[in-house]
This record gives sequence, structure tokens and C-alpha cells, in this order.
Amino acid sequence: RQHPFSLFLVNPDGFGRINERFGPAAGDHVLREAVVQLLGALRADDLVVRYGAATFAVVLPGTSSAHASAVSEKVRRALSSTKFLGGLAPLTFSAGSATWQPGDAAPRDPVEVIQRADSALARAKSSGGNLTATWSHESDERSQLQLDRLGGVFTGDQNRDYRNLALLWDAL
Repeated sequence: RQHPFSLFLVNPDGFGRINERFGPAAGDHVLREAVVQLLGALRADDLVVRYGAATFAVVLPGTSSAHASAVSEKVRRALSSTKFLGGLAPLTFSAGSATWQPGDAAPRDPVEVIQRADSALARAKSSGGNLTATWSHESDERSQLQLDRLGGVFTGDQNRDYRNLALLWDAL
């Protein structure tokens, strides 16, 4: 609560085409390649977790909004320029970031940071993809905060939520 933290979500645009064209085993290989790129572009203290089928969440402790935007853009560009499957599977990526600063009145809990990052990712995708978007109050006013597609795992029961998150987030 004394230091800022940022979260960004990164997701390949049109990933379903990889599975359709090359099969699920190749899709899994692409995701493993993406994780290698992700980990190589981040600090040792940053946390990367799988946050759904082909979406990865990156927690950036002690990171301001401006720095998180720069990092998420750097990562997105690196991933988008990667030659997956030996160049047979070109992909672009979209990213959405959100930051909590000490003293912020909102968000009231970490779930809101996830929802804000998801909203920014949805905005990047709906703008054509291959973009990085950062959540802000202004962008929230333009497009009401979207519900996180995976938000149904939060029940309000701390023990159950912990178990659900442990199942949901395959720590890398």
C-alpha cells in the first residue's frame, strides 16, 4: 500500500487462427515462445501469469503508470515482431495496462485494477488490435468500465477466491 503497482494484460490478436491452421499443439508452442519473449523483456521482480486461454497478466511492482505504459508497449512490440513457428505464424499483440498509486481513492480492491487493465485491453482490441492502451478516468468515461471476462471467479469468499485464482493463474 506504500508503493505503486501496475498490471498489464497482453493477448495475441487472432490467436484462434493459429490453432485452426496448425493445431492445438502448435498453438501451445506459440504460447511458450511468447512467454520466453515476455520473461526476457521484464525485470526479475516482475510477475508473469497466464490469465486465461492466451492472455498473460504482468504485475509490475513499484511501477508508475507512465513506466508501465512504456514497458507494455515495448513488450507488445517485441512479441509482435517475433517469428513464431519459424515465421509461419505471424501474430500481432494487443496490451492494456492499469496502475494503482498510493493514496488513490480508487480502486478499492485489486479486482478493480484487473478490470481496468481488461478494459484497456478491450479498447486496444476494438481499435483494430496491435495496440497498447492505458486505462484512465477519461477513457473510462468514454467507454464504461467493461466487466472482466474472468471476473466470475471472484465470490467474496477469501478462501474460495484464493483457490479459484490459484487454479486460474498458472504461475510461470
